[in-house]
Amino acid sequence: MTFDEERYAQQVLEPARLADGAPAGDLLARYQLTLPLSVAQVAETLPAVLACWRRARRELKFRKAVTRLEADHARLAPAFEKAKAGDLGPLQAALAEAAARGADRLGGLAAEVDDIAGPVKRITPEAANELAAHHAIQPGQIAAVLLDRGVRVSEPDPLPPQAPVAAYGRYREALRTLGCRHAADFVFGFGDDHAAQDGRIAVWDTVALADRPERRISDETVGAADRAWAARPHDGSKTLASTVLVALKGLLESSGPAGVSELVRYEVAEELRARHRQGASANALVAYASNTLGLADDDARRMAFAVRAEPANGGASAPPTATPPATTPPAAPPPAPAPPATVPAPALSPAGPLSATPPATPAASTTATGTPAGATTGPPAEVAPGRHRAAEPAAKLTHGDEPSRDAPRPAAPDHAAQPVSPAAHAPLAAYAPLPAPADVSADRAGDEVVVRWQWPTELTEVAVRWQIAGHPWRERLVSRGAYRSQGGAWLPLGEVASNGAHNAPMEITLAPMAPLDGHRVEGPPLRVRIPGRVEAWYEVTRTGPPWRRELTVAVTAGAPARLRRLMVVLRRGTVMPLHASDGEVLRQLDHVTLAPDQPVRLRLPAPRGPYWVRCFAADDSVELRDPPVVQLRGR
Repeated sequence: MTFDEERYAQQVLEPARLADGAPAGDLLARYQLTLPLSVAQVAETLPAVLACWRRARRELKFRKAVTRLEADHARLAPAFEKAKAGDLGPLQAALAEAAARGADRLGGLAAEVDDIAGPVKRITPEAANELAAHHAIQPGQIAAVLLDRGVRVSEPDPLPPQAPVAAYGRYREALRTLGCRHAADFVFGFGDDHAAQDGRIAVWDTVALADRPERRISDETVGAADRAWAARPHDGSKTLASTVLVALKGLLESSGPAGVSELVRYEVAEELRARHRQGASANALVAYASNTLGLADDDARRMAFAVRAEPANGGASAPPTATPPATTPPAAPPPAPAPPATVPAPALSPAGPLSATPPATPAASTTATGTPAGATTGPPAEVAPGRHRAAEPAAKLTHGDEPSRDAPRPAAPDHAAQPVSPAAHAPLAAYAPLPAPADVSADRAGDEVVVRWQWPTELTEVAVRWQIAGHPWRERLVSRGAYRSQGGAWLPLGEVASNGAHNAPMEITLAPMAPLDGHRVEGPPLRVRIPGRVEAWYEVTRTGPPWRRELTVAVTAGAPARLRRLMVVLRRGTVMPLHASDGEVLRQLDHVTLAPDQPVRLRLPAPRGPYWVRCFAADDSVELRDPPVVQLRGR
């Protein structure tokens, strides 16, 4: 086959240039070989490929890629020489080894993509570029892996940082009282008891029903909702509906249907932001957006991805990190005071030799650009005992008769004088301390622990190690891209959670990492300790005749514990309360003592109609687990 240099540049050199000089791992494509190999094929193709490299080196854009190709070829040259001599075995072994390395690299990449993307099935372009650079693969290969894993590369969608309507709190309170999750429920009629509760909505661009795109938020649908509420008899719910309609009509007049769609996106984002701040995982956010808020599956993943990618301070850009001390030039020393006009000479006493240079002091090493890189110190030099004399200005000069030029002068030194010896200096060692993460926090989230921190500007990787319940230490290297994509470092408890020890005390260390001379160096670690928790659970039973039903709530702990506050919350309707503020507090107990063999029992009258009842513990030292849903829901 005739060697096509233009096609070789498009298929090999250009992808290598886009991958920051990393050539393709497939040696068949790199050397334009085909299977089965033959001696004639190698002898004909190899010189053409090497000549193409030499010509491509003249172009600046291919110089880095050609340098890498030639460096790899130096290792493979003996196998090619034997192949041209008739022995194809070493070359075939090298091809098989390269193929195996490529498969292992792609397998590791696929696992890391799944870990970073998670259930949202999206990663940022920054994370994709970091993955390609870390695994030394070309953009086309990582695109194929992402496509195979069903992961998209996209920037997070911008979410509205502020409510687009005035008096948003009053509007939301009216909407919740009407049983609507957001404005789309109100407009499309999902809050009505006769409406279908399993409808899904699409929230991007224009808010519409996912299975009926023609039914979208518009002047007509809002007007239809207004006419439907106007036909109802006047009661308290009609007043609440008027509050919602005033807000929606105002948005239609000022921004059109796009304004109402922006309001729906803000409502959904605020619900997810609250749970994200509480440490909910990506799975929990996607499930809540899909099952509770009624978003279409892909819209739920897209919304969770956008919320998790927001900065921790609620959308504002993070303030610049202060420059570490190692890169700050030292302050100039204050000028020394002028010596007095006359200085009395001290009495002479026997001493060691005088030093011709000042004593060793800390110095500042500089980089190639001339900026100081950090303090440099050396071990103390071992020198002979002596004394140092500072320079003193002469207050008065005197002169006498010059000795005769013919007078003899001694050529040897005067032994009475003190000999001068240069001071010995130890070699200086420079160092640049790695900037440490700041504002570290760790929170439990089910069977995971989420660790969050502020990234210094110069830091790109952090080694996270954790230990719980006497189990071996585990370690994970977290890059900046993975942290941004997942909204923190999520540490699985794994086998510890299945053994029931996930509430034991936990210790976490964070160590900054950076490459240096081809190796990874580690900075001083930061330690975070999470105190242990006591596991408690409760059961809800219903007893009594139909006309006088009672609820009995029994709370038990696995170990002695003391609750600061225990609340039993009732929420009418079909939506489960997620917080104590989501419903009516039926009973509240303060300073409750729990014991394994002494459950705390509460008896309450059972309400009518559909409702949810749930217990909440206002204490971080106790994890209160819910019973099955059938006990919490009343019909």
